[in-house]
Amino acid sequence: MFEISNQSSRSSDRTWFSQVNSQRRLGVSGKQRESSSSTRLVRESAELRHLTSGAIWSEGPVWLAARGSLRWSDIPANRILEYNLASGTSSVYATDVEFTNGRTLDHSGTVIQCSHGRRAIERDIDGRVTTLVDSWNGHRLNSPNDVIVANDGAIWFTDPPYGIVQAHEGHL
Repeated sequence: MFEISNQSSRSSDRTWFSQVNSQRRLGVSGKQRESSSSTRLVRESAELRHLTSGAIWSEGPVWLAARGSLRWSDIPANRILEYNLASGTSSVYATDVEFTNGRTLDHSGTVIQCSHGRRAIERDIDGRVTTLVDSWNGHRLNSPNDVIVANDGAIWFTDPPYGIVQAHEGHL
């Protein structure tokens, strides 16, 4: 897990990335910026810092300001990890999570996440997970992948088929 941090910003305003996009060459250490949008996002003085390792495949980071932590999935390991900014340590938040992936916060600050294994969009309140939706038009979802909450509170998500055909990502 990596952090790109603008030195003068507050920790709650930090911009987090699970990986640096090599196609757009958003290289902070080399100060290489081929995209004009990246210069608006990251200051020249920003530093790239390695936060933690140990995950097989990191996906779906979300910043939890109230906890001062970053939460993300290690999909093949079927677990959710959390990095605490104050202590600089990572820990396992939950295991046997049915291959969760993308996550975001709703307007109340509650985690909304995608589950490949349960083929559902879920709400996670302090480890208590409830299903929001798992079917559409009489059919189960495939493998919800990315999710965002719109300004009006609507939850938008993608539902590609690949997460249910890979044993390390979910179930048929």
